[in-house]
Amino acid sequence: MNHAEQSDDFWGGYYSVIPDPVSDDASLRWGTMVLYAKITKYARKGGFCYASNATLIREMTRIDPKTGAEQPITERTLQSMLAELKARGHIWIDTGPHPPDKNGIVRKGRRIYIGRTLVPPAGGEENFTPEENFTQGMKKISPPIISNNNKSKYKPPIIPQDVLEVIQNFAGEDAQLLEALTAFVVNRATPPQAKPVKTSYGMKRLIGDLVTRSDGRRDVQLRMIDNAIQGNWRGFWAPREDELPEGAVRTQDDEEGIDGI
Repeated sequence: MNHAEQSDDFWGGYYSVIPDPVSDDASLRWGTMVLYAKITKYARKGGFCYASNATLIREMTRIDPKTGAEQPITERTLQSMLAELKARGHIWIDTGPHPPDKNGIVRKGRRIYIGRTLVPPAGGEENFTPEENFTQGMKKISPPIISNNNKSKYKPPIIPQDVLEVIQNFAGEDAQLLEALTAFVVNRATPPQAKPVKTSYGMKRLIGDLVTRSDGRRDVQLRMIDNAIQGNWRGFWAPREDELPEGAVRTQDDEEGIDGI
């Protein structure tokens, strides 16, 4: 069987593994730990897999032993679990070339890397990008899990457990809101600003501002979070009139915000 004939399912192995850093992470839901184990089943020697949402949902589907009825998780629940794993640094996700399809066409898509210490730039397993798309002389490689011998020591920022719990409690099952707030907190902890949210109190104040200045509207909240990430802001401010989603009304804004958190 060549790459063109190999589907998502082909890459799956027999064993699923939950390493100690994941099983010992008290902030993770049990189902999230199981999802990590399912991802490891598809991860190859390069430390990553191509598993789609549909594949992971199928992996997480349980069968009632008495009735034989399937009990799948929803895609929103899956996205929420992936966001948890990303927030705690257990996985890293990027976009890269997938194996050629049956027509030999290479497409880009999501790749999920396992392990707490990951690096995108160099090393690892050969990928499937066509030769003509590469600079001559450059080796075709994909990101590996970093080793102790690797000079690069990049680590995705880790969100404190109590801060993550505040985000999870606020977002609930809203995977998009959970991912957006997680991205905001990670962005705050990343240079050039590197001002992480360190306490649950600080996160609660930030969410308080988000709710007040959005008039409680989810669509406005998502816009405010996106603006904060794009602008490298440390807090949330109401959007300009021309940025407001349809039907939203601008509320009085606190110009000073809570920049000191």
